[in-house]
Amino acid sequence: MAWLVTGGAGYIGAHVVRALQRAGMDCVVLDDLSSGRATNLPAGVPFVRGGVEQLELVDKVVRGYRVTGCIHLAGTLMAGFSSERPLAAYDSITGGFRTLLTVLTAHRVDRVVYSSTAAVYGPPETSTVTEGAPTAPTTSYGRTKLIGEWMLQDLERATGLRHTSLRSVNVMGSATPAIADVNPYHLLPRVFDDLRSGRVPHIHGADFPTPTAPRCATSCLPPTWPPRTWPPRGGSTRASRWSPPTTSAPAPAGRCAASWRRSPAPRASASSPR
Repeated sequence: MAWLVTGGAGYIGAHVVRALQRAGMDCVVLDDLSSGRATNLPAGVPFVRGGVEQLELVDKVVRGYRVTGCIHLAGTLMAGFSSERPLAAYDSITGGFRTLLTVLTAHRVDRVVYSSTAAVYGPPETSTVTEGAPTAPTTSYGRTKLIGEWMLQDLERATGLRHTSLRSVNVMGSATPAIADVNPYHLLPRVFDDLRSGRVPHIHGADFPTPTAPRCATSCLPPTWPPRTWPPRGGSTRASRWSPPTTSAPAPAGRCAASWRRSPAPRASASSPR
């Protein structure tokens, strides 16, 4: 029996796979390597190359590895892509997730951890956004992720599915150099590339002051997420009862954090990842 980690060869996925490995939990990785790297995976972790939209392949993996839970991290990386090609984004993000859920439901896999996004909230009306804040995404990317959450909620009502959605923002940092963030579109690689080249890093949203930092600073650090005790061996709790562990580092916003602070939405900004 194993946990299926879709997108497990990606930047966040590589940290999640290592966390599962440290906890002594078996997993299998499904990744099409469109943005991930097979070298991100630690030795001994089964890897299948392919996408979640490939129903027969997903079915073979779930059946062959006796999957009992799924951590879904696969999907289109850049939020800007969804704005430029919304139909392709819906096909990739929403359609792929629907196919994955179809297979999981057929095999009675009743535990799902879903990588969502804080973009589901849209421009906040208050300075503090809590888990109970209204969801009003203003981008195609945010809407595709919110639809994924709705599908999980509908399956919970219909089948008793246990699930949680992690609404993270600008995940950054790395646990080891072996799985460092090298994506040129991510925040830290861009900043350090500018510094090495003698350029002044450009921060989108810097014209909207916050008490401590530009709005892009809201983050979670992969070395502390997921925590050592996550996911529970007995299965993830329902989203409404999810209680985050106490850590000294920032936690991602959404179902695993009580609240996060955010400045007013910018009038215009470039596309950025999650």
